[in-house]
Amino acid sequence: ITVADRECDIYDYFLEAKKLNETILVRAAWDRLVEAEQRHLWTYVETLDEEGELTIDIPIKDSHKLREVNFSIKHGKVTLLPPLRRKKENLEKIEITVVYLKEKSNNDGICWLLITNKEVTTFEEACKVVDYYSQRWSIEIFHKILKSGCRILERQFKDIENIKRFITTDSIA
Repeated sequence: ITVADRECDIYDYFLEAKKLNETILVRAAWDRLVEAEQRHLWTYVETLDEEGELTIDIPIKDSHKLREVNFSIKHGKVTLLPPLRRKKENLEKIEITVVYLKEKSNNDGICWLLITNKEVTTFEEACKVVDYYSQRWSIEIFHKILKSGCRILERQFKDIENIKRFITTDSIA
């Protein structure tokens, strides 16, 4: 499964994943058009029934500390419609699953809308999708260490084998 943040909320990315039969999980950035009575993705997820609650330790920005957050979770299936500005391209519709998390104790708190092409039919499966997305933080920290601590970008490798050797060595360090 490929996990990505809002930068990957791109219709072509979803199309390519479908074409390649790859499983993806993306945090939504855009209020996309959907094939539902509500017509827009964020309005659609608000109509879904809460399936349960989940508590997650969330990293506090610019800190090594964690904050315990209690979320309500909803999930459902919906079909994304191609962007209107690309109507002439006759792009296909894409069936997706959404997993929606909203912080319970704070109306202005954390709210994530996760989009995946993975089948999610139960609360437990929705929690697993959230767990996949949560792993992204560890990967972000790993990349930060490679970039700032190991200065991997300053090395300007021209050969893939050298990149592999240095990343392997730096990963151990």
